[in-house]
Amino acid sequence: MNTITSNTSKQDRNSAYVAHIGPVIFAILSAWLATEFLNFRIAGFGGVLFAFIFWLMKKDNSAFIRKHATEAFNFNFSMFLYCVASLLLWEITDGMLFLILFPFAMVLLTLWIFCPIMAAKAEKNGDDYRYPMTIRLLK
Repeated sequence: MNTITSNTSKQDRNSAYVAHIGPVIFAILSAWLATEFLNFRIAGFGGVLFAFIFWLMKKDNSAFIRKHATEAFNFNFSMFLYCVASLLLWEITDGMLFLILFPFAMVLLTLWIFCPIMAAKAEKNGDDYRYPMTIRLLK
């Protein structure tokens, strides 16, 4: 267990948990709303928005929360960018790259759901978690 985690309050740990799980819930909700009422191409944006707002609100509360909220935002924003790039490739090629883009999209979807769950679990155990395939925009 690292020192930053061993000295954190239960409230800070719960906030860090929300930083990882909240974007997944909001990404799923925004995807559902997008497919039901809007254009499916904006699906998942709710997760990025939640992660950014959470980071803005909680970044100054503690170093522990800031670290987890930053990592969660960077991951969610990266996954969103990868999805947008995939959709752009799909549109540009008019679906000709289906055999490449569909498996890539399935891997992204799996990572976007699985990794935050693993991060939240690691946070609860007092371990650090670094998301894979993450563009680290926020420090």
